[in-house]
Amino acid sequence: MNPDILKAPLFAVLMGALLVLAGVTAGAVQMPQQDAAAVQPTPTPTDDATESGESDTEHGNETPTADEVLSTFQNRTSSLDTLVMTVETDITMDGNETHSTERTVWVDYENNRTRTERTSDYGETITVRNGSATVTYNAEENTVSRFNSSFGDRQLDPTGLDRLINNSDAAFEGREQLDGEETYRLSLEPNTTGTMVTGSVDVTVWLDAETYFPTQAQTAVSSDDYSFETTQRYRNVSLNESLSDDRFTIDIPDDAEEPGSAGYDMTSYESLSNLRANATQNVPSPTLPANYSFDDGYIVEHEDDVSLTLRYTAGANETLTVSQRSGDGFNYSESEQFESVDVGARTGWYDELDVGDSTVAMLAWDCGSNRYTVSGPLEKSETVDVAESIACQ
Repeated sequence: MNPDILKAPLFAVLMGALLVLAGVTAGAVQMPQQDAAAVQPTPTPTDDATESGESDTEHGNETPTADEVLSTFQNRTSSLDTLVMTVETDITMDGNETHSTERTVWVDYENNRTRTERTSDYGETITVRNGSATVTYNAEENTVSRFNSSFGDRQLDPTGLDRLINNSDAAFEGREQLDGEETYRLSLEPNTTGTMVTGSVDVTVWLDAETYFPTQAQTAVSSDDYSFETTQRYRNVSLNESLSDDRFTIDIPDDAEEPGSAGYDMTSYESLSNLRANATQNVPSPTLPANYSFDDGYIVEHEDDVSLTLRYTAGANETLTVSQRSGDGFNYSESEQFESVDVGARTGWYDELDVGDSTVAMLAWDCGSNRYTVSGPLEKSETVDVAESIACQ
C-alpha cells in the first residue's frame, strides 16, 4: 500500500480491507437441491467450547480446528458458480459517528462479473463490473461514471476473502447461537502488510455451523489517532442460482450526465514481463532479498499521469511493495510521524507500523518528477538498501 494514501483517505483504505469479509458470505442460506452433499456438517466442537450444553461424546464428533473450519469454507466458496446476498454494514467512527449501508450483490464467477445495488446515507447507486470496465449509475442524480479496469492476466476476484484468510492468524473460539442459528465463532488477526493499518486490528467472524458461510463479521480498529468499529451482517444469501445476462446490464437514460469522470484506467498483471511490455515508462528493478519473488503489479493511468505498483512476496505472510508515481502528494517533511533518512544523495522519509504481530517498514522519497515508495516487513537498513537500488527516472 502506498503510504501517500495513509492520511485523508485512510477510512477508505481500511474499508477496502474490511469489506473483503462481505464478499462470499451467508445468512439464511438457500442451497440448491443438487448441492446438498456439499454442505454436510463436519465435526462439531466439544462441550467446553459450546453454549449448547451437549457434549462431544453425545455427538460422537471431534472438535474442528480453525484451519479445518476455514478450509471447509474456502473449498465450498471456490466451487461456486454464482452468489447472491445482501450485506448490512454499520460503521462507528471514534465511538460516536455511525454510517450505515445496505448492498445487494450478484456475483457470476463463471463469467467474471458482478452487480451491486447500494443504499447509504449518500443515496442509491447501481454498479456493474466485469473484467474490463466498471459502470456506476445514480438514479436520483441521473449521473453515470465509467471506469476502465482491465485485469489483464488476473481473474476478477469480487471477494478478496481468500487473501484475508490466508494472511491472518485464526483462532477457534467456540460454538454460539446467533439470531437463532448455530455458528462457529473465530477470531482473525491480520499478520501481513495487506491493510497497512497502524494500531490494533481485531476481526471476529461467525460461520454458519452447517454451511460454513459467515453470518456476521465484526472489526475493531484502534490507534492513538483514530478508532472505528464495523459490523457486517449477511442476509438472504443464495448459492448457484441461475442469473440472466440482463442482471448485469444497467438501463441508463440517454440524458444521464457524466460529471467529472474520473478517467482512470487500471491494468493488473501477474507477469512482470507483461507489465514491462505494456508500461509507457521505465519500470523499477529493485534489488531484493533472495527469498522475494514478483507476485503481481498494476499500472494506473489518469490523464497525463501514470503510476505503477509492484508487489513481491516471500511466503504467505511477507509482502514487499514498490511503487512509482507522480511526485505531487503528501508532504512528509511536515509530518512528525516520519523520520528523515538518506537514500543515496536524496532525503527519504521513514516510518514503521505495527500490523498484527508484524512490523512494516515504509520509506518514501522523491527523484526527478517521480515519488517512489517501498513498504514491507524488512529491517530499516534493508528497506534503505532496496530504495537505493532503484534507479532514478
